[in-house]
Amino acid sequence: VMQAFATYQSAHSDETQARLAELAPVGPTQAQIDLAKSQEDKAMANPIFRVLAEQRLAAAGFGPGGIDGRFDDNTREAIFQYQQANDLPATGYLDVNSINRLLND
Repeated sequence: VMQAFATYQSAHSDETQARLAELAPVGPTQAQIDLAKSQEDKAMANPIFRVLAEQRLAAAGFGPGGIDGRFDDNTREAIFQYQQANDLPATGYLDVNSINRLLND
């Protein structure tokens, strides 16, 4: 019986792994989002830094909406798209790595 189970399991392991990959959550965890938000709150407390970030997003072709230092839905989407395009965890919040990349590119 054990040998038959092992043969069955081996025959279907690729299918099982593919199905598990489909069911796996996509995107950042809530803990990653919370950490990124916390880092953004600290690093972007000065509105001048927020305006600079929006200017950099706009210059890179990611429309953040108004360049006003307020991170609204348009800004969040621009940050998210920027992160995806640059292989960063796409949270929509400017964590330390995203800030460094955005301001130093």
